[in-house]
Amino acid sequence: MDTSMFWILPPKLIELVEQRKEKTMASLSPSTNLFPQPFNRKLQTKLKVTPSCASRHETKFNFPSSSANNNVAIGRSERGEMMRREIEWEKLKKKEEKERKEEVNKKIASQKAISVILRREATKAVIEKKRGPTNSKKLLPQTVLEALHERITALRWASALEVFELLREQLWYRPYAGMYVKLIVMLGKCKQPDKALQLFQDMIDEGCAVTHESYTALLSAYGRSVFAFDKVQDVLSDMESLGIRPNTVTYNTLIDAYGKAKMFAEMEATLMEMLSQKDCEPDVWTMNSTIRAFGGSGQIEMMENCYEKFQSAGIEPNIKTFNILLDSYGKAGNYQKMSAVMEYMQRYHYSWTIVTYNVVIDAFGRAG
Repeated sequence: MDTSMFWILPPKLIELVEQRKEKTMASLSPSTNLFPQPFNRKLQTKLKVTPSCASRHETKFNFPSSSANNNVAIGRSERGEMMRREIEWEKLKKKEEKERKEEVNKKIASQKAISVILRREATKAVIEKKRGPTNSKKLLPQTVLEALHERITALRWASALEVFELLREQLWYRPYAGMYVKLIVMLGKCKQPDKALQLFQDMIDEGCAVTHESYTALLSAYGRSVFAFDKVQDVLSDMESLGIRPNTVTYNTLIDAYGKAKMFAEMEATLMEMLSQKDCEPDVWTMNSTIRAFGGSGQIEMMENCYEKFQSAGIEPNIKTFNILLDSYGKAGNYQKMSAVMEYMQRYHYSWTIVTYNVVIDAFGRAG
């Protein structure tokens, strides 16, 4: 329709045309749904998420929920706790097994100790019970001899003499000089010189032949007691009257006794007398007793001179000799010579003993 016609038409008609135009435009306003309904439903379905869709979405991609994570964490924690408990259980079992073994070992050791004690007490009881008038002379030799040997070894001199008296009452007893010598040596170690002399006289009264060994045992008993040195010359006179000349062991016993008593004049006189005998030669025991006497009293130079003389006489030192030298140098604070002795021992393969270690530790302990 040509717009130029609006200028020709009357105003009323123009108004009617305008009203019609407005109605037409109103029908075409934006509030009108321009898209078909199915498209709208598709769009709503895509954008709107219903609970059923949410569940299908989770099932499709298998995303774990917070409760599932908690269950996994709890499961791992329980497994860790179980493993920890198993480890602690194994440790507890091992500890209990170890304690059980220690308890068993203690019981075994205790049983052995009790067995030894009971055996000793039984032996003692048998001896005491059988001292009656009927059975006192019918004891088994092994029972009495074992009881006597045990007491001698333990230096139980009073009990040993009682058992020995019981031994002499047996029907099967025969005097034996070796048994007397053991008892005399034991009494000497226990500083019982008078008892030793009495036993020596009993030995002679029973008809045992006196020898170098028995006289040496008696001299040793006197030598261990400071108050009995005046009897040593009497014993030597008795030996000479019987035609028993002292041997190397006898002289060594006297030298050692005089040296420990710090009676150096008597020790040197005995040594010179020993050297004057053609059939009595000094040995390593003679050397050790001599250097121990001088070294123990701090006479280091005299000790070294004696050591050199014994070596020049062909007497070879032993481990006891080096222990004496180490101890003497250590007490004198002469650590340089002490080290020289240790180097000599290492060079010539002298194995250290417990005494050697104790001497060295004591010496360097004093040195700080």
